[in-house]
Amino acid sequence: AGNGGNHSGTIDIDAGNNVSLAGAVGGNYAYAQIGHGGVFANGNLTGLIDVNAGNAVLFAGSNSNNSYTQIGHGGLESDAIIDAPINVTAGAGGFSVARNSGANYAQIGHGGVHADGATINGDITVVSEGTIQFDRNSNNTSNAYAMIGHGGNGSDALKSGNISVTSTAGDILFGTDTAQTGRSAVQIGHGGRAALGNTSGNISVLAPTGAVRFHGVLAQDDVNQREGDAQLGH
Repeated sequence: AGNGGNHSGTIDIDAGNNVSLAGAVGGNYAYAQIGHGGVFANGNLTGLIDVNAGNAVLFAGSNSNNSYTQIGHGGLESDAIIDAPINVTAGAGGFSVARNSGANYAQIGHGGVHADGATINGDITVVSEGTIQFDRNSNNTSNAYAMIGHGGNGSDALKSGNISVTSTAGDILFGTDTAQTGRSAVQIGHGGRAALGNTSGNISVLAPTGAVRFHGVLAQDDVNQREGDAQLGH
C-alpha cells in the first residue's frame, strides 16, 4: 500500500479454475488488487496485465472501509501516471462482481476513487464464455461502484483507451437486482461520478447469443436518485 516511485513489468496470471479477489473483513484498506501501485500510489506505472481464468473471475465485496477489489494499476486516491493494456479472460463461469459498503469499488481498469494522476491510458479487453455480471452496492454509499474502465469516482486524470467487452455464450448484465436501492453506479466506460478530465476511446460490447442490459435504480433519498445509474459510455 502507498507505493511511491515508478513501477513497471508485465503481470501474467493463468489459472485452471477461478481467479478471485476479495477485500478482508475488518479494519481499513484491506483491499485486493492485481496491478502495480495501491492506495496513495504515485510515480509512473506501466506493464501489461494479463489475467486468464479457466472458469470464473470473481470479485467479492467487503464491509470494511476502503477495501476495494481491482484489476488494474493505481488504486484508491492514487496520483500515478499510468500507461498499460489490460486483458482479462474467463471461461464458462463468467464474471461475478458484487459490492458492499464504504469506498469498496470493484473495477477492471486503472485508477480508482479520486485517482488524480495526469494521464491514465491503455486498452481494456474483457472476454468471457459465460455471463459477465457487475452489481452495485446494496446500501446508500456512493463510492461502491462497479465498472470496466479507467478512472473512478472523483478522478481528475485524462483517461483514454479502447474498451472491448464480449460474452461469447452468455449475457452482459450491469445492475441486475431491481430491488436494490444503492446510490452507486455500474458502468462500462471511463470516468465515474464527479470525475473530471477528458476521456476518449471506442467502446464495444458484444453478446452474440445473449442479452445486454444496464439497469439503474432509485437511491434511498430523492435528492440522490441519479447516483444509482447504469451507464454505457464515458
